[in-house]
Amino acid sequence: MAKINLQKIVNVKGKQGLFHLNVYNPKGYHLQPLGGGPVVFIANERDKVLALGNVDFKLTDGTINLMDIFIQMDKNPPQNVLDLRSYFHSIIPDLDATIPESQLRKVVSWFSLIKEEYEIKEMVNEEDDGLMIT
Repeated sequence: MAKINLQKIVNVKGKQGLFHLNVYNPKGYHLQPLGGGPVVFIANERDKVLALGNVDFKLTDGTINLMDIFIQMDKNPPQNVLDLRSYFHSIIPDLDATIPESQLRKVVSWFSLIKEEYEIKEMVNEEDDGLMIT
């Protein structure tokens, strides 16, 4: 499996799944769905695009990056988790208790989608890895 840069894996508000960022220009983003499919264009003015590498969660003291959460999840995968809050507390004991369960569900969903395509141990979070900007 290939390396994954979380700065190039994005979520688009209102759209299902995750996307791989191919090209960015001032008008928007050229994205390919994770797992394959045609490249789509997402306009800057209309859609909110979030790179997973920029996602941080509050701890009781400080923050933790999503990449570090994924690493912990890879060590103890969420299989048939009934109580998400307990699961996250078991892998990240000082995770802020006020984080909505909907956000925790989203993290589990993102983890599952990424796991289908990549090895978590091959994950990096690099700001500038040669992203083509036109």
